[in-house]
Amino acid sequence: MLLVVAVLVFALLRFAPGDPAAIMAGDAATAEQIAQIRAGLGLDRPLVVQFGIWLGKVLSGDLGESFYFRIKVATLIGQRLEPTFALAALTMVIAVLVSVPLGVLAAWRHGGWLDRALMGFSVLGFSVPVFVLAYLLIWLFSLELGWLPVQGYARIADGIWNFLRHLILPATTLSVIYIALIARVTRAAVLEALGEDYIRTARAKGLRERRVLVRHALANAAVPIATVIGIGIAILIGGVVVTESVYAIPGLGRLTVDAVLARDFPTIQGGEPAHRSLVRVPRPAHPLLMVWRNWSVRIGGAALIALVLLAIAAPWLGTVDPTLFDAASRDLRPGEVGSVTMLDGETVAHRFLMGSDSYGRDIYSRVLYGTRVSFAVGLVAALAALALGIAAGLVAGYIRWADGLLMRVMDGIMAIPAILIAIAVVALWRASLATVIVAIAIPEIPRVTRLVRALVLTIREEPYVEAAVSLGTPTMKIMLGHILPNTVAPLLVQGTYICAFAILLEAILSFLGVGLPPDIPTWGNIMAEGRVQFVAYPHNVFFPGLFLAVTVLAVNMLGDGLRDTLDPKLAEARASAQVLDEHA
Repeated sequence: MLLVVAVLVFALLRFAPGDPAAIMAGDAATAEQIAQIRAGLGLDRPLVVQFGIWLGKVLSGDLGESFYFRIKVATLIGQRLEPTFALAALTMVIAVLVSVPLGVLAAWRHGGWLDRALMGFSVLGFSVPVFVLAYLLIWLFSLELGWLPVQGYARIADGIWNFLRHLILPATTLSVIYIALIARVTRAAVLEALGEDYIRTARAKGLRERRVLVRHALANAAVPIATVIGIGIAILIGGVVVTESVYAIPGLGRLTVDAVLARDFPTIQGGEPAHRSLVRVPRPAHPLLMVWRNWSVRIGGAALIALVLLAIAAPWLGTVDPTLFDAASRDLRPGEVGSVTMLDGETVAHRFLMGSDSYGRDIYSRVLYGTRVSFAVGLVAALAALALGIAAGLVAGYIRWADGLLMRVMDGIMAIPAILIAIAVVALWRASLATVIVAIAIPEIPRVTRLVRALVLTIREEPYVEAAVSLGTPTMKIMLGHILPNTVAPLLVQGTYICAFAILLEAILSFLGVGLPPDIPTWGNIMAEGRVQFVAYPHNVFFPGLFLAVTVLAVNMLGDGLRDTLDPKLAEARASAQVLDEHA
């Protein structure tokens, strides 16, 4: 798998437009000077030779020299290792210390207000983007209260307290999603353990409830909890990239983004991390007519319908062309009246309901039109990932000889963090709507493939499939007519999660400056422009951040509702929990 990762990263970088030699030489360089630099870097050699040389050096411990920073990659990574490791370690410490007790208490008080609050927090934690939460915490604890520094990093050598003061906000920001994840898994594992016979025996012996919870329920539920904690450490990578950018922490995440933008091949290849992901495999159970009875589906669906209507009706809701600007109306606060210069040169008065940015553009208009962009990216990326993932999953699950080869390629793609794939694709190719959609869809294809493959491996053993095979039914007809229809329900659930992820990742890419061009009104672009003046005009970040958070929350609620009603295992768990409550 490491070999697959190495080949994928090498090919992605080498076949991308953009010449690092030309970037290093500058705009005034001649063709001869660029050719000389290429020869010095070894870029004039055949690709196979370049790959062989690089792989040989890596195996001997030599990661090469950075094209951009002009120092050894190993030295560069060593300089950036402490901030990233410190941030990740403190994040997981906070997450574990908070989430495990919360999950145990929620399972103990199953169905009570604490349990419902934890489930609501879990959905919210998965939905609020890291950089939106970061700016909320900066505004509250740094700008309003003045307790903690806004940005920067202090090394351990500068003093423990100074070191912690600079990491508290970033680690808290990054820990929220992991608190939600670990607490949710802890609740489910402990809830299942509380229904076992040994728990009833322990209580019958008169043991104190705290001892029953900790020594018996939590101890026997430790395996899934430890597993998700380990996976949480691996998936920290994506959050670290964004968090380090917001808080100006000089770690590996920020280094990777800088290296991609500079076409610094050795640094990207040397610092590319690998990890494995956990894929949940929901299975169909309930008819779709029961879906609407779920409150999560109702709330999430209603919110999405409202957002879609806002996007469609944007031209008739007091907006102007989101690209129009007027220098006389720069940096207006929400509700102030200014002017807008129309395309024909006419200047008209306009009320800026959400204020204006530093160019004099109406934030309200840009936010509403940004809804169109976000939904387009989310929907098309989800459909693309589902289509390609279904095709690959059907082949891998049904055609045995293709399974091993295809799944090793998928494992290799999954070993590269999704955000790094997206950043590399968008930054190395010309930024456009199509490029962003492709960049977001690529890391989701293996997840859909693994889901479909797992379903196919089960379905192909069913009697009706064996009967179709014995009758000589063509393979393609069996896959499309007998197997594919039985994967619709879990794929519908998976599609909602991909859509939410796509909307969020597009905003992250634009926020980092490697997404859609700045003139396109997207929520990420609006926040990226507004963060420069965040201290004086925080609303430039908060308004698009609110729309983004509500949209992702609504899609996630819809997905959770679909999962709850379409997953038979969860239905059985709910029934068991109800029986336990009745006995209690």
